[in-house]
Amino acid sequence: MSNFIEDFMTYNGGTECHRNYLRWAAISAICAAAGPRYRLLNGTYFIYPIMYIMLVGAQGNRKTYAMSQVKQLIDEAFPDYPIGADITSRDDMIRFLASDVTERAYKPSDSINGEMSTYHPLLLCISEFKDFTSYNPAMMINFIVNIYDYVDRLFKCSTIKRGAEDIQGPFLSIIACENTDWFLRRLKEGVVTGGFSRRFNVVYEWNKPDKPVPRIILPSNHEEIHKRMVAHLANLHTNARTYSWTAEGQRAFDKWYTKNFHERQDDSSIAGFMSTKDQQLLKLCIALDLAESQPRYKISEDLIVEALAWFQTIEPNLKKLYLSGGRNELAAEWVKLIDFIDANGGIVAEKELLRKLGKDMSPRELQDSLKHLVDSEQLLKKLLKWPDERSILKTWLITMEGLKDEKIQKVVLASKI
Repeated sequence: MSNFIEDFMTYNGGTECHRNYLRWAAISAICAAAGPRYRLLNGTYFIYPIMYIMLVGAQGNRKTYAMSQVKQLIDEAFPDYPIGADITSRDDMIRFLASDVTERAYKPSDSINGEMSTYHPLLLCISEFKDFTSYNPAMMINFIVNIYDYVDRLFKCSTIKRGAEDIQGPFLSIIACENTDWFLRRLKEGVVTGGFSRRFNVVYEWNKPDKPVPRIILPSNHEEIHKRMVAHLANLHTNARTYSWTAEGQRAFDKWYTKNFHERQDDSSIAGFMSTKDQQLLKLCIALDLAESQPRYKISEDLIVEALAWFQTIEPNLKKLYLSGGRNELAAEWVKLIDFIDANGGIVAEKELLRKLGKDMSPRELQDSLKHLVDSEQLLKKLLKWPDERSILKTWLITMEGLKDEKIQKVVLASKI
């Protein structure tokens, strides 16, 4: 049995695009194709697979490639699917969403007498989020944040030019790209906090691709895989189902939620994201199930575990990104130090780090940053004889990720210094 995400990863595996970018791009395609046709009842309201995804990283690290694959697949599966402009204003987006051009209808799974439901989908594939919001960043971000929760309701709008323009059932799918510097500036300004951080799943990759790929290499059966992906997305439009829980799924979710409830109080760096992670988790569960060739339309324990593993691929870097955007000007340098050590296996000789990062930071900044990270137990500073260094006694810096390595653990525990 085929799986859409596996096909997507195989098809795009011969590129320099980060695996995480590709994984979450695949989710974006599924959500756009699914629309409000698939849902999960939660109390008195429904949870729909509407997910905003932003790919953040250095310039030229292939974010746009992942985004462009989503746009191409949706365009082929649904030639008339409403796709937004690269640069637009809030008022123009409202006009387009409210028009008959974007209106779609489907029969819900619990429809009585064949009654149809209408909605207005719009896919935004944004290569530069700064350009997309260039007219008025705060106003545009507030709009896409506010419209997020109106999938099965009337979103009442009023513009200066055209007066009342209401939108019945807006369903926005967003996959956007942006470089790290812009995102950090907007963090400091408070533009991408609050509602933004609760609705966007930010996939941040700071490092370069693992290996150079001079030319894109497609798999030998790429045409077959491509046709299968397009057909899978198109087929999602032929059905509509309401998800239910398995008993094991309910227990697993309740147990995780209780744990997350207490942990999120202690993690101020991504408090907004953590406060609504339960909603994002269930949306992702629906998307992961819809990626299967034969969805089960049930929220099971296995699905909860899989979705949590997906979030674990982005949360560590997300914490680093939001920490860098804090008011302390050295916060970004702290993240840079930890990333540098992690990129070198989680352990680096202190003198080597001072040499490598000395061009970016003053000696005082370096020393103050290292002291803070050691004092706050984000780094371990240890005098060791490392086996690969001819047993020369040196001062080593080890990250918390590095301490998970068995070899590093053995050397640290064996040291009596």
